[in-house]
Amino acid sequence: MARVLLLVLALNAARLMAGEVDVDVSPNARKSTAMTSNSVLSKGSFNPWKHGITLPPNAKIMVIPVSDDETSKDGMMDEWQALFVRRRLKLAEREKFDLVVLEIDTYGGQISACESMLRAIESCNVPVIALVRGKAASAGALLAIGCKVIVMQPNSEIGSAKVVGVHRTVFGETFGGDYSTAMRQKHDAFMRAMVRTQCDRNGHPQAIAQAMVDSSIEVIETSDSKQRFMTDEEFELASKRGISMIKKWKLKNQILAMTSQEAVSSGLASGVAANMDEVALGMNAPTAQIVRMEISSSEVAARFLSSPLWRVLAVVLALIALFIEMKSPGHGIGYAGFALCMGVFFWLQIFANNAGIAELVLFGAGSILVAVELFILPTFGSLGFAGMAMVLASIILAFLPEGAVPGLLGWSGKPDGLLMKQIVEGMQWATMALLAIIGFFTFVWWRGIKLPGISRMALNTVNSGSVRSAETPHADRAEARANDLVGRDCVTETVLRPAGKIRLDGKTYDAVSEGGFIEAGSLVRVLRSQGSALVVRKSELQA
Repeated sequence: MARVLLLVLALNAARLMAGEVDVDVSPNARKSTAMTSNSVLSKGSFNPWKHGITLPPNAKIMVIPVSDDETSKDGMMDEWQALFVRRRLKLAEREKFDLVVLEIDTYGGQISACESMLRAIESCNVPVIALVRGKAASAGALLAIGCKVIVMQPNSEIGSAKVVGVHRTVFGETFGGDYSTAMRQKHDAFMRAMVRTQCDRNGHPQAIAQAMVDSSIEVIETSDSKQRFMTDEEFELASKRGISMIKKWKLKNQILAMTSQEAVSSGLASGVAANMDEVALGMNAPTAQIVRMEISSSEVAARFLSSPLWRVLAVVLALIALFIEMKSPGHGIGYAGFALCMGVFFWLQIFANNAGIAELVLFGAGSILVAVELFILPTFGSLGFAGMAMVLASIILAFLPEGAVPGLLGWSGKPDGLLMKQIVEGMQWATMALLAIIGFFTFVWWRGIKLPGISRMALNTVNSGSVRSAETPHADRAEARANDLVGRDCVTETVLRPAGKIRLDGKTYDAVSEGGFIEAGSLVRVLRSQGSALVVRKSELQA
């Protein structure tokens, strides 16, 4: 059963790394355009061809909700929501959708999460448009501007995207504060450049978008047929060429926010649609097949377990399972538990966008080397130690964010402030996991229990006589009884891999093979007691 669960986790991890997710194809997920008969829209009214979008009448359209309530973890645009969107965009490419609609309803959130989604949109081979369902505020407005077409629902709003500094957190509540003058100018310049880039790519009015992120500029509607909206600086130059002012859309010391009708009037939005059926009609696809993506059960579980503390706990539980196997070897339950817990660990790290193919390959290769050392080809520790080092390295790297190692090594540029913060936090949790591992092996050594196969990593003196206890005269009776068995021949009850069970005088004892793999039913000789187990090797009387 444990192996089946581990296989399921591995398959889920592979699907996640490939961008694969659960898709809801129920009747509610796919709709026809029956409701569009009463719409005031006409076919193709959003002019999709103007934005380089050509759709067949029965196009496949994917709807991805970007909502504070539905798809975010912290009630705002965050890295978890960015991962949700990126996985769906990959799925849209793989399943050959004709159009993706981001259904935006958010008060904003992390700029880094917004940038992550914008990069995914830019690299996506499927055209992406935005439907503002309620509010596209702050980073939500930036996300909408990053789409080829913006469609507004009635009574929706867009804008107010000025970046705000966050300077402290008290009792779990985050308090915002503005930046210093120099830092404010730096951030405003960066945000203006960001929205200009998106407007150039998607054909949105630059001055309108800049006014949403910078309060220091004015927006003026002009008589220029080529550039309807200008900033105050642009208009000052244009007025010398005879360009006149029609009206001011925004004054200084204000942040621009627009209603749905204002967004359409300014040319930022292509139109208003009440629902996805009307969006499909306006995009010239009246009989489109519409698939709304929901958050999967796997994502819900991973977000619930999103704290790094759960991942450290998975490592600790894996060590406990390994300890159980060492205490009662031969059944394999501990090994299965170890594999299952580590599978959960990497599964959670993949959802957190930390672990990837490299970490999984490193862990798998290390585990194989350790297994070869213990069960197949004893090399006096060389393979075992190399494998354990690879396993430890994979666990440590799994706590670091994607791109951390190339950045630290200078292969992909110096990490920015956010990435360095994530790297420091990851190293803190990796250190905690490493301390747990060191503490585990210290405890095992203190208890006198050795990992199966460790005895092959050093030369040992074989004693054919009785071994007296090195402890106090009041040693445990069970251990004294085990010492009395030294030098006797017995039969293996289970396979020794190298741990297992032997039977002597009608009783079963835990045993560890000194020479590697021994089949069940083999005749072995007891060499000495080791903790709670007996160390054995094949008897010379074995046929």
